[in-house]
Amino acid sequence: MDSGIDFAKVPHYSTVQTPDSPYFPIGILDTPEGRFGVLRIALFSQFEFPEMCEEQVAAMKLSPTAPCEGGCAGPIERETANRVTAAFERQLRQLESKRIAALMVDITGNGGGDNWVEVAMRPLTAHALKEPRSGYIRHEHWVTQLSDKLDVVEADARRARGDYQKQPVDAAKTLRSALDEARKPCVRDDMWNDQLPGCSLVVSEPPLYSSGLLAYARPGSRPPDNLSCCPLFYPVRFTYEEGTYSGPLFILVDRETASAAEEFAAVLADNQAAVVVGEPTYGAGCGYTNGGILTALPHSGAVVRMPDCVRFRADGSNEVAGITPDVLLPWRSNDGPLQRAKRVWDGIPQMLRQANARIR
Repeated sequence: MDSGIDFAKVPHYSTVQTPDSPYFPIGILDTPEGRFGVLRIALFSQFEFPEMCEEQVAAMKLSPTAPCEGGCAGPIERETANRVTAAFERQLRQLESKRIAALMVDITGNGGGDNWVEVAMRPLTAHALKEPRSGYIRHEHWVTQLSDKLDVVEADARRARGDYQKQPVDAAKTLRSALDEARKPCVRDDMWNDQLPGCSLVVSEPPLYSSGLLAYARPGSRPPDNLSCCPLFYPVRFTYEEGTYSGPLFILVDRETASAAEEFAAVLADNQAAVVVGEPTYGAGCGYTNGGILTALPHSGAVVRMPDCVRFRADGSNEVAGITPDVLLPWRSNDGPLQRAKRVWDGIPQMLRQANARIR
């Protein structure tokens, strides 16, 4: 596993070894400004740890070589993710037990992952994190996706009773409106005549969110096996604790921080829950859903994959521009592990000033 910033090169750093360290390495950095906890996330994916999947298969008393019958794949995936989240939260509690004054989460070199990122950010703050608004392309690709989501929430609305019914009913209305927008044609031929197009390919109303149809929902607000969990608010499928750690938080990023890792940094920063430190990130943005849109070029015959979605920052900007840190570190492309770690060390006073200014 990529180690990220090698703090072992810096004096006054000590590694903390626990049974969960193979998944999320942690350590303590004692500085003149206080004691910092350090936690590394190399990739945002529960599939990064096959041994946890094997443990879950064993817990369900399933044969590892037998076919997965009777819909077992969903529960295995969900409970494996819960095991990963539990390991993550245990590491946070380990650092808390060391009486840290602040926490640095290192996601340098983290190229992204999958939707587990929307769970991973929540134990790091007591803030009720609101997900970013998302846009999508007017295209059959999204007509199909939105139709599938509508089928799920309509079925749930018919079954649900009481407090569980209102959300899928409202979500179905939003999805019908979104489908109408996705089906609208958008001819942009005027661009070839140096004129502005009369329409936008990107749909941003009605509002959808990176997590689904809701910007936020409390953990446990719907049963984890409820079909509409995913289209409504993906994280509620899983077990997690908001605010396992709730102190000052710093997210370390670099030019190789991309995709889901950029979403992680952006959501925490836009909710005023963390200070981002390092260098501007890669700029992958939302990218592709369900493989993106495949387009065959008529002359060459080449097939290219087209982006089909947009994640918007709190200020309305497109995340594809990358995340510009609150505190810039002067990393250079030829810096070795020692130089990179020392530049973090040297930047700690500025990081704390930025955190204090944000709190005020």
